[in-house]
Amino acid sequence: MSEWPEGVNVDDVNDIVSIVAGSLHRTYREWSELEDIRQTLHEWCWRKREKVAEYLVRDDPKDRKSGQAAMMRSLHREGARHCRREKAAKAGYEISDEYFYSTALVEDVLKVIINGDASHPGKPEHGGKNMGDPAEGGNFIAIVADVRNAMHGMDVETRALMINLLGVGIPAEQLARDRSISPQAVRQRVQRACVKIVRQLGGESPWR
Repeated sequence: MSEWPEGVNVDDVNDIVSIVAGSLHRTYREWSELEDIRQTLHEWCWRKREKVAEYLVRDDPKDRKSGQAAMMRSLHREGARHCRREKAAKAGYEISDEYFYSTALVEDVLKVIINGDASHPGKPEHGGKNMGDPAEGGNFIAIVADVRNAMHGMDVETRALMINLLGVGIPAEQLARDRSISPQAVRQRVQRACVKIVRQLGGESPWR
């Protein structure tokens, strides 16, 4: 009978599984049971036990934390796939009906919104694959509407930074001077806002 690779602490595996399962359940509680998510993640860990050893069996504490974070990301993707399948089955649609945004796409769409540019942004991922031309079937209009609505939920200052940095093209250095903060802080705030929009719109694709 197979066993866990040498050095793998099963308690650590269980702790990581519980953390990730809890996080996913908070998002998909209407569609997936916590125990089902936990079981899915445990099954993944067992199938990928050699990979789990690569993540967790590390001598350097800093390197070990990095491995734990990487394992959590992998588990989250696996769990999100399970939860999305459950949601699709219970809500009566196909996984292929879903599409996903990335921060790069959100930035492109924001430029279109702010500048009134009629050119099309990049393609969202659709059911694990790229969609066709976003202009077809009204997808482009829907994408712009999604991002516009999400952007309106931002606070006034964050919206102003997004408009000025991404749309108007004012350098981060100038925006930073006007606000007595660092250019890095400006970029980080805008990036966090784009990430927040992606999450509001369903998160990035777990099918990568």
